[in-house]
Amino acid sequence: MSRKIPFLILLGGYLLLLFLPLTIADDITNGKADAEKCLYYFYGEDCQECAKVDDLLKGLQQQDPALQVQRYEVYYNTPNQDLLENYFINYKVPVSSQGVPAIFMPGAYFVGQESITSLLFDRLEGLEGVSFGCPSLGQGPIGPVIGLAGKTSPQNALDILTLSVVTKVGFQDGISAGMLALFLIFLIVMVLIRDEEKILTRGSLFLGMVYLLHLSYAMGYWGWFSVHGQLFPKIVSVIALAFGIGILASFFGTWKPFLKPLQPDFLEKAQQLVFFLVSPVAIIILSAATTVWTFSDQERTFTIMRILFADLSTRGDVFPLLLYYLLVMVLPMLFVLIIIYGIRRWLHDYVSHRYQYEVKKSQLWHRHVLRLFNFCIALVMIGIGLKVLF
Repeated sequence: MSRKIPFLILLGGYLLLLFLPLTIADDITNGKADAEKCLYYFYGEDCQECAKVDDLLKGLQQQDPALQVQRYEVYYNTPNQDLLENYFINYKVPVSSQGVPAIFMPGAYFVGQESITSLLFDRLEGLEGVSFGCPSLGQGPIGPVIGLAGKTSPQNALDILTLSVVTKVGFQDGISAGMLALFLIFLIVMVLIRDEEKILTRGSLFLGMVYLLHLSYAMGYWGWFSVHGQLFPKIVSVIALAFGIGILASFFGTWKPFLKPLQPDFLEKAQQLVFFLVSPVAIIILSAATTVWTFSDQERTFTIMRILFADLSTRGDVFPLLLYYLLVMVLPMLFVLIIIYGIRRWLHDYVSHRYQYEVKKSQLWHRHVLRLFNFCIALVMIGIGLKVLF
């Protein structure tokens, strides 16, 4: 009896090995076993044609959990761009049809939103129960390639940086929370400057520092500041609100009872501090110390330009666009600077001409016009400060 048991075990194992392949093959034929299915999906983070494809692939994976989708973002990832280029070459995709979104599978490719959303489902349905692995560059497509292409977005991130796109993003970044905070600081400096001629030079110095620091950040410097600027606009808006309310109170004379008890030495030192704050050295320090906190507030398009600048092969192409983008970004503040200087210059000339023979009255009018002008600037500061804060 003891000898028959090992013999029966060996016989059962032999029969299992003999019939197991037939059983698995029968299961695959009848769709009972999960078939290996793999797609390579290439897309761009800012690709307008990719949104519907993303939704389609998520729906397909929910219907068929065995379907694997390997996703490769190509706008922000240089190795993925090279991989996509290799697949285009390997699958002999015409240059005119190359772009994203693109999907590759053994023996087939689909390029463009329309071809993917309308034909990929039918292709997978026709292969139901058939095992196919991931596409491979080493082996290449097996047999004839089925290729379908439609309207696409550019596969290269540099191609999406058109002049209209860069202009639009530059204006959007110019009125972001971080840049509005810089604008509030800029207005505070403008209010502190009493000499009309210094407004243009000091204001240009401030904006020049903002421009150069953002350019140096785009070139790879100051990177660690890009994750630390979230609270900066809120803090600046509170300071600007307090400063603006102080100007309004000063205009209506409500500060005079509080200023009378102060010693003359204190008032003189406060005036010296104001003179220092509007000096070229102080403006350079102030603009540098505040601009670095706005680096994290740019759109993704600016990140694309930074990535392309870091790549030696695309640096020369993206650098002029980068210079143009930064000019557009600071353009709102430059426009305001020109308006402030023009109005202050015109008011000064008007009062000087009208009271050219009455020195005392001319001084009083100059002071009154300056207070009125600062009152209007304070209203703007309070409005922007509230917008940034809330």
